[in-house]
Amino acid sequence: MVRLTTYIEPEKPLVDLGFPGSRMYALNNKAASAQENVDIGADFVDHFTAGMKVLVLTRSTEDETAQIYKIEEHTVASITSRNVTLADNLGQTFNVAENAALQAVSKYTMATRPTWSELDRVCQNAQDFIDAVTHTSWGQRVRAEWHNFHPGSRRMGYWAGTYARRLWNRDMDFKVPLDHNHVKALSATVDTAYTGYPGDSIVIWNGTEWVEWLNAANPYSADSVDLKTEGRNSDYWLNYEQGIFYFANERPDYTIDAFRIVYRHGQTVREAAGAMGFGDIEEATANIAKARILQDRRFSVDWPGGRGADALSVQQAISGYKNEAKDILSRHIQHPSNYDNH
Repeated sequence: MVRLTTYIEPEKPLVDLGFPGSRMYALNNKAASAQENVDIGADFVDHFTAGMKVLVLTRSTEDETAQIYKIEEHTVASITSRNVTLADNLGQTFNVAENAALQAVSKYTMATRPTWSELDRVCQNAQDFIDAVTHTSWGQRVRAEWHNFHPGSRRMGYWAGTYARRLWNRDMDFKVPLDHNHVKALSATVDTAYTGYPGDSIVIWNGTEWVEWLNAANPYSADSVDLKTEGRNSDYWLNYEQGIFYFANERPDYTIDAFRIVYRHGQTVREAAGAMGFGDIEEATANIAKARILQDRRFSVDWPGGRGADALSVQQAISGYKNEAKDILSRHIQHPSNYDNH
């Protein structure tokens, strides 16, 4: 399954390192307001790929250092035989007579070595490293878990003399810690951002067959569907922030692998300017990516000073980026709560 978000754009480490911008590709036809397709011809469309950030602009002359009059930033949605299709409509009209052009934010495209996809993979690997070190996620990930269920499963309840109604009018709650906290609200809706992901799911073994409690579409081939109600006074409920599942009025059969849950989890790097989040995780991701970029010899020509750049300075920069990232991540390490077999 692919991830819904990345912690940084692939271009950020390059911008931080002072890498120069990419070349501009002159438009062959006018790109009008509310038009998504930008015609740069069949010879250049394969230089771009879906997900890349691009600039659409007009210039005083065809020279790449010419004055820019209009400019918009967009994301590439797809590529056709001669057009770069943008994810959103243009807000302005870009005329060929005004030297309109399309430019990738990164100097690297699918036609360069290394390619834009390789840079994207560096950032994704940095993101995976951060998740592994901190035992959490600052994007959104899908998790599928199996859990055992037996009478000693962290039972939550009290003796009849203290809380009689809770004990006798409903089953005592059973607490099942999930492997991750900051769980997203359960939803049976298909999330198209994840390839092959048909929605969240709760599947229970009732002693005879598998029963889907959450998703009426029965996406994980349970034997039957018997939808239950989520709520503290209902069939089951969750502490989403801490990542704890509770069986309340309903429960599975006492057995091994009695309960399977598929859910999404993750915190937020930064939703918007001024919003709550963890901006330092964004910085740590960029630092890890920058260190890996500088360690790759294919990038050496771009380091200030070219191939003759002082090797010690490069190594000091690499160490500095790694140490700063390590300091940031040390503040965010979480310990998994699901230690027992419940």
